[in-house]
Amino acid sequence: MQVEAADHDCAPLATVTPVGIFLPASEARCIYGVRSQVTSDGLVDRLAQWWESVRDRFAPLTTLAINLENGPAPHRRRTQCMPRMVECVQP
Repeated sequence: MQVEAADHDCAPLATVTPVGIFLPASEARCIYGVRSQVTSDGLVDRLAQWWESVRDRFAPLTTLAINLENGPAPHRRRTQCMPRMVECVQP
């Protein structure tokens, strides 16, 4: 029996954009689905969410280097990303 597949989206409830965190030393990857537009606030929120889930594993760390891709949300000309990053790491 032959089954035909739909070749288009069937009225999705939401559009999800993947946001990922990659740890080169261990080749670990964490992917989050963001239902809104990807913004610097959203990126920092996902980073904070990820950190809360791995904090115990990386307890001895005193420095975390973050390499952001140069997309529109974290772009250096945008002013929101850096203050949110600083706010995120303040005790």
